This record gives sequence, structure tokens and C-alpha cells, in this order.
Amino acid sequence: MQVGIQGLSASYSEAALREYWPHAKVHLYESFLEVFAALKVGTLDYAFLPFENSTAGFIQENFRLLDEFGFLAEGEHIFRVEHCLLVPDGTSRSEIREVYSHPQALMQCQAFIKANGWQAVPWFDTAGAARDIAGKKGAAAIASFGAAHSYGLQVIDKAINDAKDNWTRFFVVGKSLAAARVANLFRIQATDFGSLIKAGWPINALHSLPETSLAWQHRYYFEVYGIEASEIDQRLKMLASLKVLGSFSSALKGRN
Repeated sequence: MQVGIQGLSASYSEAALREYWPHAKVHLYESFLEVFAALKVGTLDYAFLPFENSTAGFIQENFRLLDEFGFLAEGEHIFRVEHCLLVPDGTSRSEIREVYSHPQALMQCQAFIKANGWQAVPWFDTAGAARDIAGKKGAAAIASFGAAHSYGLQVIDKAINDAKDNWTRFFVVGKSLAAARVANLFRIQATDFGSLIKAGWPINALHSLPETSLAWQHRYYFEVYGIEASEIDQRLKMLASLKVLGSFSSALKGRN
């Protein structure tokens, strides 16, 4: 099975995928867009991508790409993330001036970074940050313990994430909606949002993104658990802009 992730070897995405699909053939890409593009042309069978973090929130880019490419979330995996502070061997804490990492990781450790007076430098990937600070004077990276081993770095702090329980939610992204499963994830335009609320749907999670082509308009992404596949067509007829984006058994069912 050919599965694409965003990030280098020893990234959290690779560790999460190994936990979910130990025997998948992993393809590494620098950006989320590249993963979706590879899935579109058939290089991949699936993509395995982060969509939400319990500390930093929704990853807006991936919701937009899922919607615009017309793919579907077909599975879910919840992965615990424990960040470490990595430096080149011989670097002391007092020498650190800049901390490199993926923007999501920087958000998840922002109180730690601020308390130490360091400058946060966004990078394309946590493992990429670990690789690229080697030999960079005054630089540190926020990445996994495994990244330290892979890129020859020293771990000087563990569990630096601001929230003790720090989880990332990954979706398995594919091209088909399994008929025997339930619909979970949807998108709707702002024009239909009032009708959605009036219909009394039991929405478990909701967030919005601005429409790039229409000022002050939004599209809403929401999750509802327990809508059987046989009801999907009926639901689609009720609201013109309603679109199914996912069908999977969720570990988060019933969350507040």
C-alpha cells in the first residue's frame, strides 16, 4: 500500500503512520499540497495527514485541500505528540537564540519558547527542522526524540509541549466513500448555515474558513456522528451546498 505523508523521516506523521499501518510503503513530501497532488495522479493509494491538534486546533489548509481536491476522509488515528528540544552536540541552553519547527509544533510549545526568550522560526516540518539546524550556531529544533537519533542531535529537554496531553488527529484520505459506513464529516456554504441549525443536526465539531473568491463569506466544516450511509442522499437533497467529506468510525464520537 502506497501512502503519502508530509514531512521527512522521523517526523510525527511517519511515527503515527507506523502505528496505524505498520507495513505501508511511505512516500515523503515537503508540503500538504504535494501529498494531495500525488494522490490525485495515482502515485499514492492514500494520504495520511494531520487535521487537528488538541492544543493548536484545526489545520485549516488540510480541510480546504480535502474539500477542493474532492477526496474523502476514510479513517482516523489519534496520536500522542511529545515534543523535545534538540540541539547540535555541544550546544548549551545559554547559546540558543532561535527555535525551528513546523508552525503547529511552535504553537503547541509557545509558552515554553516565550518563557526562555527565544525566537520561533517556522519550518516546513519538525524533522526537517532537526535536519537543518545541524551545524547552525545558536539554533535549536522542536521535534521528536527519534529525530534526534536520525539527525545526530542532542536532546536537552523532553515533554516541552504546553499541554501535558497533546494529541494530533490524523485522517486517512482516499477517493471513495465506503457505502457500509456512516457519514461523519461535511462542508456547507454560509448561505445554508441557518437551515442547517434549524434542522437540529447534532453537530459535534464545527469550524469555518473564509471563501477566497467571495469577501466576508465562509464555508463551514462540521462533524455529525451516526448518520447512516442510506441517509446521505436524503441529507444532500435538504441543503444545496452540503458535501460529504468523510466516512469513518471515530474515536472522538460523543466528545463534548
